[in-house]
Amino acid sequence: MANKKSKKEPFQWERFLAAKKRAKISITKLGSKDDGIGWSEKTIRRAKADGEINPEILEALAKRLDVEPDYLKGKYDHFYDFIIDGFDEKQREMYLKEMLDPGRYPYYMGKNRIKLYEGYMDGILMLHSISNRQYDELSPETRKAFQIDIERAVGAVIEKYFECDGRGQRGIPDLYYLESQIECYEPEQPEEPDDGIFFSSKDRFSERECNDK
Repeated sequence: MANKKSKKEPFQWERFLAAKKRAKISITKLGSKDDGIGWSEKTIRRAKADGEINPEILEALAKRLDVEPDYLKGKYDHFYDFIIDGFDEKQREMYLKEMLDPGRYPYYMGKNRIKLYEGYMDGILMLHSISNRQYDELSPETRKAFQIDIERAVGAVIEKYFECDGRGQRGIPDLYYLESQIECYEPEQPEEPDDGIFFSSKDRFSERECNDK
C-alpha cells in the first residue's frame, strides 16, 4: 500500500531568512547531510516558490534553526497584522522587528510551554475547587475566554509588583506573550485582540536594564 501523502504546511520565506540569518547558516549547508537537515537546497527553495512545505521538512528546518515551526509558517505575521492596524510605517517596522525576531520563538518553547500550561491550568482549577469535568464542559469559546481572563488578571498583578523580568528587561516584554498565544490559537483565524492589553504608558517592549535601587 502506498503511503498517504502528507498535507503540506504554509511556509513564510521572510521568516525562514530571518531564522537562517540568526543561526548563521547558508541554504547550501542547510541542505547538506552533515550540518543540515538532509533535504536538498533545491527542495528548500521550492518551498519559497510554492509558499508551502512538507511537514517533515518544516519540522527539521525548525529544529535546525531553533525556531518554532509556527514561526516558519508565518502564524505570528498573521497574528500581529491585527495589532498593527492603524500604525504608521515607521511604527509598524519597529514593532514587527521586535515582535517577529526569531529569538523570541525557540524550537523547544512550543512543546514545553504546552505541557507547562496544561499543568498550570490544572493547578488553578484544583486550588480553587473547580473540577476538570466542570472545565471540560465549557464550550471551546468559553474556555478560551476563561484562559484569556486568567492571563489578563495574572499579567496585571505581575506588572503591579515587578518592573523588570528575570533578564533585567524593563517593562517585562514577554509578560503578555502567553495571552497572545491563547488569542491566536485557532485552527482557522485568530480573534482580533484587544489593543489595550498590549499597549500602555509603560515601555513594555524596551530592553533597557533596570537600575538597582
